[in-house]
Amino acid sequence: MQGRTLLVIDDNDAVRTALDVLLTLEGAKVECVATPRAGLERVARGGVDLVIQDMNFQREATSGDEGIVLFRSLRAAQPDLPVVLLTAWTQLETAVELVKEGAADYLAKPWDNARLVTTVRNLLQLHTALAAERERLARVDRSHAELAARFDLRGIVYRSAAMHAVVQMATQVAKADDGRVEGTRRPLRGRERRDAVPRRDRQPAPGGAGQALGSSQTRKVNVRIVSATNTPLGEAIRQGRFREDLYYRLNVIELQVPPLAERRDDILPLARHFLEPGYGLLPDAERLLVRYDWPGNVRELRNSIRRACLLAVTPRIAAADLMLPGSGATGSWETLPTREPDRDEIESALTRHEGVIAKAARDLGLSRQSLYRRMEKLGIAPGSQEGR
Repeated sequence: MQGRTLLVIDDNDAVRTALDVLLTLEGAKVECVATPRAGLERVARGGVDLVIQDMNFQREATSGDEGIVLFRSLRAAQPDLPVVLLTAWTQLETAVELVKEGAADYLAKPWDNARLVTTVRNLLQLHTALAAERERLARVDRSHAELAARFDLRGIVYRSAAMHAVVQMATQVAKADDGRVEGTRRPLRGRERRDAVPRRDRQPAPGGAGQALGSSQTRKVNVRIVSATNTPLGEAIRQGRFREDLYYRLNVIELQVPPLAERRDDILPLARHFLEPGYGLLPDAERLLVRYDWPGNVRELRNSIRRACLLAVTPRIAAADLMLPGSGATGSWETLPTREPDRDEIESALTRHEGVIAKAARDLGLSRQSLYRRMEKLGIAPGSQEGR
């Protein structure tokens, strides 16, 4: 937390002094104010990286109402600003409710110094990583918009950088005068490949040459060859199941579309695209969709959403309506294995919940303390989500 600006909002002189000393020793720049109004004014000036706020600001007050108003005002002013709540044991239920609204975490008084420092350090790291992740996605969105303005992308739905790279290459290939395209895994459809050309310069591919069977005359043809397969062709050649000469005739440009499990940024945009009009996804359904590995890729996702729209009792689709492993629904085939989440799963959960530890922990089936320990063990640090 070296050089980061932390704001403490608490009416108790002793609390402000204690936090000032503790966090300054960790290298932070600590600013303290005694009232909600002063805290909001300081945040409005900018440059605050994290807020630690009390829940009561009047002598003998125990309701936490002032803290609720302060938190919601901070949230409205800067939605991405991490806010840690300092609360008495009698207000834990209120703190939990505020976590559902976006509070980063809460600590009960009297706090444990080591845990408070760990909480603040992790939240600052996550804030940095999430800012980098938002900027990365914004770059992809901008580049996507630029491509869509220049090419007819045929409504391809994606959000991931991995898929964007494939689409960019496809548009480059589509402009070429000659080229054979082999798609592997989940291929782009031939129609998408053919139509991904500039709107202002849509021309047929140039003619090639070939002979009709049984003829000695060479005839010009005006075609492009687009082939698609889910089979690793190198392995198929070694097994004698695919002709090597045909492979080298076809394989001029190869577009490898990563499986859906490797581009989880695309799962929710695709799922929403497949929903019937008027239907929506509840948070537990979104969590299950992102955590599931989709061995059947986009077809499996599409069919799961269509099935849920047909069978759901209401237009708000819950996890159980998806009938996927781990949904807890009658008729689901199995349950997700019980194991510790890996780095990608933790970072995905933190991204989905914008760094809110309690929400990410609940999503992963962990306690907040277990999630903190797991993060420390994996060395999750600022910028660790770059490139996801």
